[in-house]
Amino acid sequence: MTKKPAVHDLNARMAASRPEEGARLLAGLNATDAFNLLLEHPQPGRVVIHLPAESLYLMMMELGPEDALILLELASPEQVQSFIDLDCWDRDRLNVHKARTWFLLVNELEDDAFVRNFRRMDLSLLVAFFYRHLRVLKLDNPDDEIVQDGLTLLTPDGRHLIQFTCNREISRLINALLLRLSRLDLDLFLELLEAIYWEAGPEVEESAYQERVGRLESRGFPEYHAAIEILATVDLERFRPAEKIAPPATAENPEAVFASSQYLIRYEHPETLLRRVLARPFDGREEVSVEIMGLANMAVIADRTPFFELEKVRRLVSRTDGYISISLEYLTGDNLEQARDLLLHRRIIDLHKIGRTLVLQTVKQARQLLPRVALDRRNAAALLLDGPEGELLAGLLQPEPVRFADNEALLWTERRQVDETLARLARLERLVDLLATRLGITPETVKTLDLDGTNLPMAADLSFRVLFNTFRCHDLLGRTPSLTPLTPPDLAALARLVVNRRVRPAFSAKAQRQFAAWVAAQVEPEAVAGVQEILDRYTAALAEELARADLAPPFRHEVLIRLR
Repeated sequence: MTKKPAVHDLNARMAASRPEEGARLLAGLNATDAFNLLLEHPQPGRVVIHLPAESLYLMMMELGPEDALILLELASPEQVQSFIDLDCWDRDRLNVHKARTWFLLVNELEDDAFVRNFRRMDLSLLVAFFYRHLRVLKLDNPDDEIVQDGLTLLTPDGRHLIQFTCNREISRLINALLLRLSRLDLDLFLELLEAIYWEAGPEVEESAYQERVGRLESRGFPEYHAAIEILATVDLERFRPAEKIAPPATAENPEAVFASSQYLIRYEHPETLLRRVLARPFDGREEVSVEIMGLANMAVIADRTPFFELEKVRRLVSRTDGYISISLEYLTGDNLEQARDLLLHRRIIDLHKIGRTLVLQTVKQARQLLPRVALDRRNAAALLLDGPEGELLAGLLQPEPVRFADNEALLWTERRQVDETLARLARLERLVDLLATRLGITPETVKTLDLDGTNLPMAADLSFRVLFNTFRCHDLLGRTPSLTPLTPPDLAALARLVVNRRVRPAFSAKAQRQFAAWVAAQVEPEAVAGVQEILDRYTAALAEELARADLAPPFRHEVLIRLR
């Protein structure tokens, strides 16, 4: 593992670096460390303008308000415009509350920075924002006496009357913005009022949205309907990744090239095949990084995740990384050179489609299994599975599949994980076949028991494990297996069959051999080991339950009492 440079070494390098080199030194650091290092440069403002807006935005979101305001003071007007583009739209509607927060932050800047940002801000955005707070009336004769009723503001030239349509508290904030703008740049102030008077309404907000789409697309952020291509799947037998016609448009933008490297290494990822390829210098690596960054942006937009939700953004970036890496393994094994060539010459979005399709194969199998393992035959919340099997299906049936382990949602990063999941699903299917065909345990069986089948909470603690152990108890007592409740003396007799080994309760060797022979006789040879492992876990749980002093295990409470 490469050691990180010592803090004092980084500080010295930053202090002596050119601005663009200083920006690269910030790559991969957390927000606090990056901010502290930035301030070591003699001209931090020149370093900031070399940072991609999205990276600067994420840094500001992670810092406190005081430090974020320092960065805002140093940011270029184009970067500030990008902050609003990233943060202040709900689909095609301006989120005026979020926009107001940004404009009020701008109002905290020094006069030069304040007016510089207003002069370079998209005029249609300014009009759309202020129109949501006020109306402008034109006065033909500035000498006429004007009755100012309610929340109003008369312009210095006496030719415009501003009527605020927001509440008094907000109107004071908007009024402060306008008064400051009129003092620092009267021409821009009057131009803005004229635009609000003539152009305001739904049309100007649509215009502002389209301008925003264009700006974001130039930075590798497509609009929603283009972004959802990342959700596409393919026919694995026929599909081949298409050759690249040209590098991504943003690859000619030095800021975007740096953005790719910082955006990708900013987050912690496992050492996937993709990561190992990108860790080595090669011609075209920057363009590849830009293309991958564009896919990460597509994933965020297609998921409709706001960029300020940093944890969700991180997961989406990691998920994109994982799907690409799984595809590279699928197509090349673990060959670094072949994987690099694919990244250089094939459309990476096509690689992503292959990786996502491989993962969604597991979802398809899980959905086919769902009617046989859910009490209502369709709802993942009504699974008759618990333990690892329940976690397996619950994770696969999420809107975007994950791997649950100890209640933690893990992302897909290797093809091995896909193969292991498919194998586990195959074992689970054999288990369900065994329970259904040999023991008659199905969702329909549960509904015939003394339960209200429509009241799922009543059956919340039921599972195939509980039901199977009920049959196992009858079998151990030498009775015909059935769902007939056992009596307390029956339970005591079962407890006496349990022997202690290393303080862990277990069944006798004879009972275990008989059980293993029964499984082997019922299940296909290739599936015996997997099914046996699951049922061993079930019966181990039964032994532990029977060993309890109160002899009131969950299977007794939920099956033997409720089902009387």
